[in-house]
Amino acid sequence: MTTAPERRRLRLLPRELLIKTNPLDQGDWAYRPILGEVQRLRFAAVASILRARPRAARLLEIGYGSGILLPELARHCDQLYGLDFHQSAAAVAGQLARVGVNALLASGDACALPYFDGSFDTVVAISTFEFVPDVPTAAREAVRVLTPRGVAVVVTPGSSPLLDLGLKILTGERAEDTFEGRRAQIIPALRAAGDVVAERRAPPAIGRLLPVYRVFIIRRRGVG
Repeated sequence: MTTAPERRRLRLLPRELLIKTNPLDQGDWAYRPILGEVQRLRFAAVASILRARPRAARLLEIGYGSGILLPELARHCDQLYGLDFHQSAAAVAGQLARVGVNALLASGDACALPYFDGSFDTVVAISTFEFVPDVPTAAREAVRVLTPRGVAVVVTPGSSPLLDLGLKILTGERAEDTFEGRRAQIIPALRAAGDVVAERRAPPAIGRLLPVYRVFIIRRRGVG
């Protein structure tokens, strides 16, 4: 029998099982000193939201990358799905199977999800939409595949010169070299796609003033 602290502990795919699926795959960042603590903030925020909700029959992660969070997401659903644009779905599924996680992974476009309307109780997208070519379309697609009572949990990085400087120091990368202006489109796109029923900021202690991540819970329009 698992205890409450064990249930709260994040279950991530071990570092040695991570496959770098494309040049932008940053899964191993979660295991680096300092940067890893920052990366895990977003995972912990999503896990906290899912623990507070009824177990999903079907959960989809858009942009699962190397599958680092899929072991945790598997705790919160009966059937786990993942979609990413890379072509390593079978390889990632094989690594997940080594830790007892069964996930139905597919290669595809976040702007044209290959699923019927109302397919999922939960959709998760963590630092994904800033990489897609058409942010408003991707946001609409995430909402389209929700069941009437389903939610999309979307994480987007905070935006400030101070945070971008921190990223440069820790990784050597400039945020806008990667995001190319898409980061600023995400929140308006989410609000246009559905009803934002809650927002959290991480870390909680300083998030109100300087959020490293902003986490949105979205439902289909007009659902009470």
